[in-house]
Amino acid sequence: MSPVNLLIIDLGAARHGVVTRAQMKSVGASRRQIERMVATGFVRRATPAVFVVRGHAPTWDQRLEIARAQAGERSFVSCASAAVRWGMPRIGAGAVEVTVPRGTPPPRRTIGRVHVTRLPIDDRSVTMLDGVPISTPARTLLDLSARLGSGHLGECIIDLCHRGLLTLPQLSADLRRWSGPGVRGGPRLRRVIEGCEDVPITESFLETRFLALVREAGLPLPRTQVPITVDGFSYRVDSIWDDRKLIVELNGYGTHASRVQLGADAERTARLQAAGYEVLTFTFDHVLGRPHYVVAQLGRRLQFPAA
Repeated sequence: MSPVNLLIIDLGAARHGVVTRAQMKSVGASRRQIERMVATGFVRRATPAVFVVRGHAPTWDQRLEIARAQAGERSFVSCASAAVRWGMPRIGAGAVEVTVPRGTPPPRRTIGRVHVTRLPIDDRSVTMLDGVPISTPARTLLDLSARLGSGHLGECIIDLCHRGLLTLPQLSADLRRWSGPGVRGGPRLRRVIEGCEDVPITESFLETRFLALVREAGLPLPRTQVPITVDGFSYRVDSIWDDRKLIVELNGYGTHASRVQLGADAERTARLQAAGYEVLTFTFDHVLGRPHYVVAQLGRRLQFPAA
């Protein structure tokens, strides 16, 4: 194998096998050599100017790299594709999406969706993730705010805050910088941010999802991770509505499963009930798979004013 071929393999290794014609020429490949590589199967042509090195199976990540390479050096991963890369909840790997600044010549062949932005491209809107330019979490939320429902948008915000990728003050400040005519979704995102200010930072993803359900249903938010002492025993409950003496415990996979723990949980529930508290328990499957059941149970107990 020639030195040029080895350099091309190295170029594609960090990009799911994707290389551009310009990159291949930069390491010494001539036009005739590139055509020979295509003919022998060393690379396959994805677009007229973008290729995939042999040995790299087609994947969603590879398609995203092809889209970014085809859109040009000033492009960056954005919108739902950026949300997937940031691990935002309930956003799947669908059509790949990249964004280019206004004035960038459009690619002759479009892979996925290529958006054009008039917003400034700086370190508050674009960063690097695994060596790839991508919209920041805050910018990604703005791009998606016209697509997602308010509840889903709030869930993404809380999840990013919980993982330390975002803060509400930072998000509010960025939104003020990006506000203006033609910025879709800005007013909705601003309203959702205001709603998230009352949501406490939680100890688990399950608790985050539960609080998002409560807020989306328009129910009052509980206090979370609250210590309670009854009969000389100290407990920490997941959520509590003090005026109703209502407690909700959340059981995820892998917790509260042993025989000893099940017995301790039953004793704990009995002591809390004897002290006048009502205790509801919701599992991971309840919160994620049967949210209407969770909301219905809470609604019966919280929708009327306390006596």
